Amino acid sequence: MGCGASAHAAAPGRASPPSSLERRGGPPQAGQGGAEQLASIHLRLDELWAPLLDSVEARLSGAEDSRASWDSLTPRGLVELLFEASGALGAARWAGACETEALLALLLEQWTRRLESAVCAEPASGAPPEADWVNSSLRRLLALLGVAFFRVVSVEDEPSIRAKLACLGELEARLGLQPRLLSAALGPQGKALLLYVDACVVADSRFRLPCERATALWDTFALWSDSPHRVSPHGSARSLGSAKLYPQFRSRDGGLEHGEGHGPRKEYFALIGEHLARGGDGRPALLPYDGSHRQHWFDGSLEQSAETEALLRCSGWLLAQAVCNRCTVEILLPTLLFAALCAEPGVRPFAPSLDALAGLDPQAAASVRAVLRMGRREFEEMAALEGLAGLGREQYAERARERLAGGGEGGWQLKALREGFQAVLPPAMLRGIGISPTQLCAIVCGEPESHDRRLRDVFRVVEDAALAGCPPLREALWAVLDGWTEEEKRRLLAFCTGSDRWPQPGTAVLSVQLPFAPRGRREEAAMALMMPQAHTCDNVLELPNYYLALAASRGEEAGAGPPSPGFAAELRSLIHDRFSTAVSHCACYGLDDLGGAGPAAAAVAARRAAEQLGIGFQADRDDEPSASQWSTSLDSETVELALAEASGGAPVERGDASLAARPSSEEEDGEEVTLHELEMLASELEELELG
Repeated sequence: MGCGASAHAAAPGRASPPSSLERRGGPPQAGQGGAEQLASIHLRLDELWAPLLDSVEARLSGAEDSRASWDSLTPRGLVELLFEASGALGAARWAGACETEALLALLLEQWTRRLESAVCAEPASGAPPEADWVNSSLRRLLALLGVAFFRVVSVEDEPSIRAKLACLGELEARLGLQPRLLSAALGPQGKALLLYVDACVVADSRFRLPCERATALWDTFALWSDSPHRVSPHGSARSLGSAKLYPQFRSRDGGLEHGEGHGPRKEYFALIGEHLARGGDGRPALLPYDGSHRQHWFDGSLEQSAETEALLRCSGWLLAQAVCNRCTVEILLPTLLFAALCAEPGVRPFAPSLDALAGLDPQAAASVRAVLRMGRREFEEMAALEGLAGLGREQYAERARERLAGGGEGGWQLKALREGFQAVLPPAMLRGIGISPTQLCAIVCGEPESHDRRLRDVFRVVEDAALAGCPPLREALWAVLDGWTEEEKRRLLAFCTGSDRWPQPGTAVLSVQLPFAPRGRREEAAMALMMPQAHTCDNVLELPNYYLALAASRGEEAGAGPPSPGFAAELRSLIHDRFSTAVSHCACYGLDDLGGAGPAAAAVAARRAAEQLGIGFQADRDDEPSASQWSTSLDSETVELALAEASGGAPVERGDASLAARPSSEEEDGEEVTLHELEMLASELEELELG
């Protein structure tokens, strides 16, 4: 299916969008313009693509059919929605496909010229900023593809990746989305997705990593050194390409935490970044921060050894695997480092100028410049004193640049780090997607974040039917969460997703659910004691129906007429209190069940907790849990920890599942809490499916 004589031929029953470029005298020509040409290209691309994407996103937000739900969108479902929106039905090609290809080709031509200087981290003077190449509509498209194709980060087996590639091939053939052309219009997030696909096509495997948080880098190095992933000198490895990492953190009791999905994975890569930048457990940082230069770079005083070189190769391998695991290391490393990682001998050599290196060490760069200005005799005398007799002036400067950029004589630190990185993401793969050093830096380290955001403006939020059908709870929930401070919102992010960093808008789904089904008024009221919980593997937030719970505790019928005075304010206060406690006390993943116990044993655990805390316990003559009660004014954390310890479980503390009973607030001292209510909560704990 090729392009016809006219790039504007309309699909049957659908007129081609009017072109602003035609009104302005035709499309931009190759070689014209800089910023003006880029603006013209983007204007036309937006005219072509924005209506399609608006239509698809409206369908998804409306959830009118099984394909159109953010949290269940499949690759095939998205492809069909795009074809329907474009009019490319059957085997037809979209009317705007050829024009899209032509416009992207113009972008690629300019972008390729810009990359020629970008490898040295010095774009040509007067060149438009990289952000000027990013098309807003195609960025939205890549966000959609990310949600549909790679919402869950897991090992891509051959049938899975083949099916996804087939869908992408249809988009290329019928909508004009050739990956190489498309990449010219994308920013870091879009190119990260293309790079993720390319790496998975080469290979994909699983690598389990039990580790301590304080020593994650070095624990990984020990396991990596005895694995097929180990990269030997010169960059060879038995297992190349992508590896999905499954870290499991050790708990305080010496066991392993339950969480083993994307939430722990995101925290793990943030820890790797911290260890590279700051060291840990008495070990030095490999990329320490230099306060005088205000950036991280190699420690030139680090002693060269085979073990240190291997650790650097492992670190480079981990930086590349951050891309393959759709994570970031969350530290800002110099763009110059990524210029070196993009470099390809004979194609894109790494040859930074002294101006670029001056940012690493201004004094050393000034010394090299002084050497270049020396007279011949003065230079020869200086070279002889340094044991470099016979070395030419330019050769001397080249050695000095190599030492500055590479972390020691011969650049051994940079060389080892690059070997590990390029074993996963070789230069040809980076070049094929047209990634600049600045973009690679943003992909690996994370992009700058804006503040004062709302969850609903960043995530594709999916509310289940129970929440959507309870307007008082829904309104109170979002009133509380939207009104939180930036610090509180970041704690909520960490609780729900495993990372306190905001994703790029539109690239992640957050599901909000009401999964609990109380039995009768007593259990409805008991839900007010429960905490929200989260499954960070899938960005799922679960909460009790606090509206129903509050109504039951006040003796009111939910939905039967207007609520009593102060109800809405009390509901918001309850939600704020429960969420604040949950997000402020998450320090480890998962939650041990109550020793594998059923409800009866859970009740026994609650009794033990009561005895441990010195709480008065009373029972009727039949000792039935529902007739037993205890009262307390203890704080919530004490009750939670006591309940966990009494049951032999781990403390109730972190994102993948966080649920516990607690008194409503400090103002409710002496409130009676029935053992049956605790039994209900303990039973819920037992039944959790950890993310």
